[in-house]
Amino acid sequence: MTPTARVYRHARSPYWQAWFLAWDGGRREWRAVTRSTKCRDQSEAMGIARELERLALEASGQSGEVRIGVDWAQRAVNSILNRAGVREVITGKPWDAYSQAWLTMRGRKTKPRTLEAYRSQVKMFTGWLGKDRNLPVSAITGAMLQTWYEAMLNEGRSIATMNNAATTLSGIFERAREEGFCSRNPVSLIDRGEAQSEERDEFTPADIAALLKYLREDPEREPWLTVTLLGLCTGQRLTDCASAQWADIEESSPAWTWNIVQGKTSARVRIPLVEPLGSHLRTLKAKSQDAAVSPTLDGLPAGHVHGLSAQFKTHLEAAGIVGRTVKGKGTKGRAFNSKTFHSLRHTCNSLMANAGVSPDVRIAILGHATKKMNERYTHLSDSTTGQALVEAITKAVS
Repeated sequence: MTPTARVYRHARSPYWQAWFLAWDGGRREWRAVTRSTKCRDQSEAMGIARELERLALEASGQSGEVRIGVDWAQRAVNSILNRAGVREVITGKPWDAYSQAWLTMRGRKTKPRTLEAYRSQVKMFTGWLGKDRNLPVSAITGAMLQTWYEAMLNEGRSIATMNNAATTLSGIFERAREEGFCSRNPVSLIDRGEAQSEERDEFTPADIAALLKYLREDPEREPWLTVTLLGLCTGQRLTDCASAQWADIEESSPAWTWNIVQGKTSARVRIPLVEPLGSHLRTLKAKSQDAAVSPTLDGLPAGHVHGLSAQFKTHLEAAGIVGRTVKGKGTKGRAFNSKTFHSLRHTCNSLMANAGVSPDVRIAILGHATKKMNERYTHLSDSTTGQALVEAITKAVS
């Protein structure tokens, strides 16, 4: 559009008035608009008039795509204030306050473990910002996020860790975008690395026999025997096995059934409890007065120095089971052990695969599927999944 902005003096005002064309969306036509420039100097007033015309053109969408949000309005007004020699007065939502508000909002419907992970990821980025933690959300750019991402990798964090953190930050910026505090999600500009899965080993039959023998030798190890059998015979994660409740175990015939909502995925999984787990739980239930199946382990954190993972590692070593030390995939390569409790999940899946159990049934048992995928597997009966586990586990522990 040809520039049309000009200024004129009004008889009843000491200020120059701006005249320019702006798009009328209702009438679908350009219409003349007048605004006071609040300037007494004609040249300054003309500069403001041209800036107003430029913003009107940008807002019309005639010069390309534009999202009108709080950050756009902020830039528009501040550009005019700068032109008039006035200090900027509009600021956006500061990152620190906005991210904390987002965490509070998420806390109302997020599991404590997940919320703690969110807090840690936000703290990582906020700490990196340092004195810039109160920058407006709209002022945080893709380039800044890329620098943060690479700096954290150089400190030794893995690609998987950083990709998870970036996903969390993306949720915050997406919320800000929807609320109009930024025009785009800058996390989308991060050039993320491709995370590779950690090389976990499955337990061999000899490992399983040695571990179960060791745990059965001392009654004080019974809680870990219970949790280990749950991991082996159901393929569920450590925290879910340690926090199993009797109320979630259905005492049906011929096999009891564990109705579990997975802590990590919130997936609902129904698993028949096969031997040797079934007999063990029946014996345990007969003498238990607690709500938790393993009350001394229920509620313990997984990653603490004295947490569940560390305790299980101690039992593995005492049973003579030592995995490989594997160099991680991060820039500095954090090392980890190839045999942990999570190896039981791999073991359960591999035993079923080697027994010829179909991928559909394995996914249904382990709960690897998304919600949409889970719906495809709801026709599987208890007898189908139960028989699959009987065939697989019997071969491993008989």
